[in-house]
Amino acid sequence: MSDHDPISQIAKDHFHVTYLYPIQRFVISNTLEGKNQIVVLPTGAGKSICFQLPSLILKGPTVVVVPLLSLLKDQLLKCRQFKLQAGALKGGQSVEERKRVLKEIEEGRIRLVFTTPEALSQPRLREVFSRFNISHFVLDEAHCVWEWGRSFRPAYLQIGEILKSFKIRTVSAFTATATQPVLNKIREIVFSDREASAVLGDPDRPNIRYLVLPVLSRARALSRIVESEERPLLIFSRSRLGAEKAATTIRRRFPKEKVFFYHAGLFPEERAEVESWFLGSSSGILAATSAYGLGVDKPDIRTVTHLDVPPSVEAYLQESGRAGRDGSPARAILLYSQADIHYAEQYNDSLESSRYARILDYALNQARCRREALLSYFGVENIYCSGCDICAGETVSRPEAEENILSMALKSGRAYTLRQLQQILSGKKSYEVIRQSLFRAYGFGLLSDWHSEDISEALLSMIESGMLYIPKKGFWKNRVTIRK
Repeated sequence: MSDHDPISQIAKDHFHVTYLYPIQRFVISNTLEGKNQIVVLPTGAGKSICFQLPSLILKGPTVVVVPLLSLLKDQLLKCRQFKLQAGALKGGQSVEERKRVLKEIEEGRIRLVFTTPEALSQPRLREVFSRFNISHFVLDEAHCVWEWGRSFRPAYLQIGEILKSFKIRTVSAFTATATQPVLNKIREIVFSDREASAVLGDPDRPNIRYLVLPVLSRARALSRIVESEERPLLIFSRSRLGAEKAATTIRRRFPKEKVFFYHAGLFPEERAEVESWFLGSSSGILAATSAYGLGVDKPDIRTVTHLDVPPSVEAYLQESGRAGRDGSPARAILLYSQADIHYAEQYNDSLESSRYARILDYALNQARCRREALLSYFGVENIYCSGCDICAGETVSRPEAEENILSMALKSGRAYTLRQLQQILSGKKSYEVIRQSLFRAYGFGLLSDWHSEDISEALLSMIESGMLYIPKKGFWKNRVTIRK
């Protein structure tokens, strides 16, 4: 690449980038030529520069639609760092703030305008946008069009119709993860009246090592991860309650640790405070839902842990890709239990069910390289594994303590209730334990280094899986036994 061509010079002057990857240069050139495109680049591969740089050359403003206000804030911060003229039009703005932004856009002082699907769908704001000579319309994190639009973000499904009412020369959709079915949905919803080419980058993140752990107790597994894994540590949970519970558990067991939770249910000022803290922390722990992370650039996260199996391979690559954006070694750990297998029953839609089945197979299959299982879903071939538990011969085939519990349950001969079994395994002497002589039982104290609630969680998981059984009637009523 010539040092004297305009693209290279702008990249060097504004972004302090001395080298653009060929795929970045290709995307930027397409934009400047007015070509519509769907761009799939892995997390940390520099998607933002692909629309930031053209905004300095194109005549009219560039409008960027982002899914989260946290991402909007993060993008504005980046623009300020690069001395790019950027602003935001979003819900909740004061009249004075909106007037100021509109004036600067009309005067050409703001080149990048960030907004959200909901703001874009407001009639008054749409009328404002229609007055601008928009050169480039960008949909960031474009997989949200389908994944979120059908459920809790219906404004995403209106974007295609809104675009038809604007006179926009070029439309681009960016995402880190999109399989062919998702790409088809993006085309259908966003590009229904125009042609768009697909630019697909290699989604591999070679510095991330992938591991999968079967567990009986998520709380127990989480505690061991906090004890052993590098920080900063990001923990993803399927639900808001799960994220809060994870943070509470860590705080209680590790009172010296700095840990917070993050989800869409927090007030904006709370989310902003947590984001700011985690962004600047070198040893913090954050438990979050998928509301955290889309495009938020914290480069030094060393470990990403999923407490539950996520809804798809795309979601897992997106979220695990929060790790190691600085290029240094990082780990992505996925926990699964019997509850995740049963969770498949929650999906009524055939497409969503098949996507969950794919990531569940990734978790359960111990005969195929983790990296290959993830990347082949995106059509990547000839995959070289730079790190996973299977290729390293370090797979864990059974959850911690499963064999010990089964052995004890077998030898106890249906003698104990669930509560008694938990007391025996914990090895804690109490009035009840002494009165019933449980301290004499085989296996007393077998899990003495476990928290009592973790033992209870493990036993319930084994009952859910069918390994243990509690008859509801008959001579052995309420006595734990092994299902044969």
